[in-house]
Amino acid sequence: GDIGYEIDYQLVYGVYGTMKASNPSGDAAEYWLASRLFYTESSTYWRFDNRYVNINGDLRNNWLVQFYNGNITPVSFSKAVRPIVTIKSSAEISSGSGSSSSPYTLS
Repeated sequence: GDIGYEIDYQLVYGVYGTMKASNPSGDAAEYWLASRLFYTESSTYWRFDNRYVNINGDLRNNWLVQFYNGNITPVSFSKAVRPIVTIKSSAEISSGSGSSSSPYTLS
């Protein structure tokens, strides 16, 4: 099964100490993780889910597309994306101060 969400969860929690997030206005926001889940119950019912974190910081999943008795039903959700960037431990700052006018350059 999918365990990628566990890595995503640990990376976010390790950096922020919480899974809660807010949008630019400061309101609580739900956001997608990169992980997904394929669920099948029978030949007439399956669904493709995506993992997300709700406004309480809890890990959840919602179906994005569902097949039931010959009908395919997509669903649309509005959630944020919280990118996760990992950098190799051998990377070094070669220039820049980290500001918007002089961003770091890594080598």
